[in-house]
Amino acid sequence: MDESVKEQIRKIMEQIRCPKGYTCVKNDFKDLCKGRDIGLEQYLECLDEGFSECGFALRFGEAHYCTCELRIFLAKRLKL
Repeated sequence: MDESVKEQIRKIMEQIRCPKGYTCVKNDFKDLCKGRDIGLEQYLECLDEGFSECGFALRFGEAHYCTCELRIFLAKRLKL
């Protein structure tokens, strides 16, 4: 991972409070929640079964969306 990406991750982390303590970063992004980029700039489709426990989950009708800026960045920029 290049330094510019690491810097962007640090900036995002400064802007949000993670209820899980940034475990995704601490685990080198190996245990990410399941999400899919559906073309919306500020959302991912949440595919994780534990969405109801996530502070970043947003329900809209039958669909669930992720609003975590870091998770969205990782999906869109790094395809994780």
